[in-house]
Amino acid sequence: MSFSYFNVLFIVFSHRMASHCLTVTKAQDFPDIEIKCSEKVTLGENARKKKEDKKKREREREYILQGICALLNSGGGVLTLDIDNSYNYRRDGRGLDIEQHLKELVGSPIEDMIEFVHQDDKVSIYVSGHPANHRPRLCSINTGLWERAGSNDERVSPKEMSEFLRKRKDRAKRNQQENGCPPAKRHAPLAGSEIIKQRAEEFYNRDSVEADKCLEFGESVHVELKQFDNSENLPKRLKEVVPKNISAFGNTDGGFMFIGINDKSQEVIGCGKGVNAEVLQSMVEDVCRKSKLKAIHTSDCKKNTSWSPECRLIKVITPKFSEADGYVVAIKIPVFCCAVFGENPNSWHIEGSTVCRLEAPVWMKKMQLSDPDEDLCERFQNVLSLRDAPPQCKPVYSIESLTHLQEKLFPVPENNIEVVPDGFKNKALTDAILSANSAKSPGICICSQSWAVDIDLPKNKDVISEALIISTDSYPTLCCVVETESPDLWKYATNTAFHLKQKLINLGGYTGKLCVIPQLVETKNDGSITVKNHQPSGPLLYPNSYRLDQEQDVRALLHSLVIVVMTFTSPLSDDVGCEFLNLLTEEQFKIFQTHGGIKNLFIHGVPESGKTLIAMELMRRIKNMYVCEKENILYLCENVGLRDFMRKQNLCQCETRFKFMDEHMDFSVVKHIIVDEAQNFCVKKGEINWYEKAQKLIGEESLFWVFLDYHQKVHVYPDGLPLISKQSKTSLCKVVRNSAKVLKVMQDQMKMITDSPSSMTAHLAKIQKKMKPSHSFQGDFKIKKAAPGKEVDLVLQILQHLLSQGHTAGHVAVLFSTKEELDAERDKLMTGFPILFSSVEEINPNKMVLDTVRRFAGLERNIVILVNPSIHPRFALLEPNFLLCAYSRARIRLYVVKSS
Repeated sequence: MSFSYFNVLFIVFSHRMASHCLTVTKAQDFPDIEIKCSEKVTLGENARKKKEDKKKREREREYILQGICALLNSGGGVLTLDIDNSYNYRRDGRGLDIEQHLKELVGSPIEDMIEFVHQDDKVSIYVSGHPANHRPRLCSINTGLWERAGSNDERVSPKEMSEFLRKRKDRAKRNQQENGCPPAKRHAPLAGSEIIKQRAEEFYNRDSVEADKCLEFGESVHVELKQFDNSENLPKRLKEVVPKNISAFGNTDGGFMFIGINDKSQEVIGCGKGVNAEVLQSMVEDVCRKSKLKAIHTSDCKKNTSWSPECRLIKVITPKFSEADGYVVAIKIPVFCCAVFGENPNSWHIEGSTVCRLEAPVWMKKMQLSDPDEDLCERFQNVLSLRDAPPQCKPVYSIESLTHLQEKLFPVPENNIEVVPDGFKNKALTDAILSANSAKSPGICICSQSWAVDIDLPKNKDVISEALIISTDSYPTLCCVVETESPDLWKYATNTAFHLKQKLINLGGYTGKLCVIPQLVETKNDGSITVKNHQPSGPLLYPNSYRLDQEQDVRALLHSLVIVVMTFTSPLSDDVGCEFLNLLTEEQFKIFQTHGGIKNLFIHGVPESGKTLIAMELMRRIKNMYVCEKENILYLCENVGLRDFMRKQNLCQCETRFKFMDEHMDFSVVKHIIVDEAQNFCVKKGEINWYEKAQKLIGEESLFWVFLDYHQKVHVYPDGLPLISKQSKTSLCKVVRNSAKVLKVMQDQMKMITDSPSSMTAHLAKIQKKMKPSHSFQGDFKIKKAAPGKEVDLVLQILQHLLSQGHTAGHVAVLFSTKEELDAERDKLMTGFPILFSSVEEINPNKMVLDTVRRFAGLERNIVILVNPSIHPRFALLEPNFLLCAYSRARIRLYVVKSS
């Protein structure tokens, strides 16, 4: 007997297409994710009991569970079902089988996350974002994992995953200590079980066995016996039974599975009669090979040795004939250090417009996500932990309290609705909006030029302004102020509301029931204001439970909103070995909130106050606010290292001042210009003023922002900029990056600068007076002295010490004062230390920087080693400026190596 490849393919293909009846729509008429089931379903206990087609009933239940699971793992939404029977939700309920599986899926009470709404011949299931509450990171119908308990296989339930992963983590630690992975023992095996295991091993190595022979051992924690009666179903039965047993033994203490033996009497029956031995062997090996692929290491495991089940056929012979009369399929499963899946977890999420089942490796990785180690995050407050966040969230770190930021930016008074910010207040407009929405205190109305831009979407030119209302006993509502409504404007409003809701959950970490209702607010020339609600094709409103019930709900949502509007990708992400987020400071955020509409602006920032970060965020906003391409935005700086860093962000054109002044360069498509580290720019005698050239290049409606810090000016030439008294300016005075000890030596140099008489003394002193640290992280500053000519030897000793402490090459920059000094010592340094170095032109997060202070300006590393920092005697008055520029390159540790 032979088995076709197409039989096997059909089984696999059918499994992969399990969610083919579920389709996803986003941000159309309905401002949410909506999953629709194309197959009609029967609901209600009595109707489901009477349903004769049991397979269809199970399939309907599976679709419902898959859709709800996908929404729980993707930020919430609505699952829409067409009903196949005469149904009344209040009278008939959901159906007991659905009810039981929902409790296993989400726990109890179900209504905390799932709400059924019956309307005509449809049921809409509203699913809120999956809250933490000590649940696993992902919602799963089942885990696909098994463990061995006595002589039975037990499925690892989603609720047990935390304990399962904890055991694997403990085992990984022992693995590091013992240089190997010891067995996982859910139940310590008895001495008798060890004897059975030994006899099973002996039987596994046999070539043949007599039919009807009774084995000397039975089932145990190490042995599973199976009998398949019908050889025609052998491929299907192997795929059904073998993977879960391999999973159970691999996750417990290893063992043997024998197919073709009666599990009650231990008699040898055999299986696969009439099947070619090579075909049967290949069939079993295929199942075992797929099990090997589902053996997944945890993130903490350091073991790299291979693992795989082994299989062989034992001939079953009769006393009269020596030829095989069937076989015993023998499978030997070694213990695995981490997790062996019998199948992919029955866990779903949304990818684009598809409901997809998660593969075991992806599911395992997501389940193990955790906050970075505490010792790597001492500089930040963990304002959103993965322990308390929906599945799509990343941890969020800030230098300021989330409650403090919320109260400063989005205050909630007790007895009225606050309207912010002051610059957007239009009493007649806001009164009409609040009245139409019956907004109740406490609450807030947050106005913006464009909420789309605030959440990184393109602005609609026909929308005048927007307001987000968040108040008690109301649905959060996004109001778009327009002159005349249109289908395109409704589409825009709905799309913005949709993305805002998604970000509040999947980025901001909000775990309550949430919706954002879009509105259009028409304003006429005669002063009349009309608030219009869209009539979607689906249910008009969310259930009442989606209204914000109490003041604490309003504040919780505003905490998430703070994260959404202030989040940026931290430069420290690479350093901690994972991608994590940080928040703008209040001061940085208010640059956009207060000065966002100013066309020409000068931002004077103290060292490490986030000027380059603000420039990056500004360029993202320009692209969305003016709906332009990256070629329309020009970023200018003085050195190639900073230019190349910004080019990697892929936000705009990036050039140095030198290249900008090249008459052969074409900048005709440029509409907006951002200048960074402008104190380094200069206009020497006979040269064209770069600032005047930039002004002529752009139009009146263009943005031209200049970031600078005169404390770090280290040349004596004119900078080409207008006088300070002629500048429309603001300042950044909070130091974000540097540790306390590095900041202290920076402040010493700044005092020396302001004590020196100059035309800028008053301006610099005013900024320095406002300067303050944003955190208390201490860091380190050390002056190391070496004998003349031995400075590099001391640098090598410091580097050796740093690497022994666990720092990597990418943490460190070694900087010289001049190119001549660097060239003289480069070979000695590079040959004396077995590590990769790079210059600023080829700056690499995995290489140590080796360059000059001037060329590294605007960049930073956690650890900076300065070698004999000094400036040419001709510019002695600028030495404090030079040292400030050099010192500020260090985020955490600063070493100054000098000759004694």
